[in-house]
Amino acid sequence: MASRRSVYLLLGSNLQNPKKQLVRAKAMIEHMIARIIKSSGVFKSEAWGLTDQPAFYNEVIKLHTTRSADTLLRIIKSIESTMGRVSLVKWGPRLIDIDILFLGNEIIHSRKLIIPHPRIKERRFTLLPMTVISPGLKHPVYGKSMIKMLDECSDPLKVTAIL
Repeated sequence: MASRRSVYLLLGSNLQNPKKQLVRAKAMIEHMIARIIKSSGVFKSEAWGLTDQPAFYNEVIKLHTTRSADTLLRIIKSIESTMGRVSLVKWGPRLIDIDILFLGNEIIHSRKLIIPHPRIKERRFTLLPMTVISPGLKHPVYGKSMIKMLDECSDPLKVTAIL
């Protein structure tokens, strides 16, 4: 049997009442994966990558699971699909986006999945909520805490706690 480990997920939405979409996604995650142990609360941020779009609402959640990374990814893609996510443009507007940030201390680099998420250190909208939940969590590749990575982050986009 696989060991139980912490998983951190980043939820994001900028369409059709984004806060409501985050609530719906969390309910589906709790139903299909596991109970949420911690939540960062919701943060509003300017769009990253493709900037000409509505602001995003993001939240990081922590849960415990024994599921494999591939199984988690399959369930997450199912949740996104059920909620109506359609990917038309990279970094474009979306009803829901769920990213696996960390899965224990696992380092995975496959064709369909990279864990830890490869752009954590570049994104203030990810690091700020991560510091709310686990400021001392060390990145298994960089060996730096979330608070240290946030301090070193050069992302200029504004991120504001709203809940």
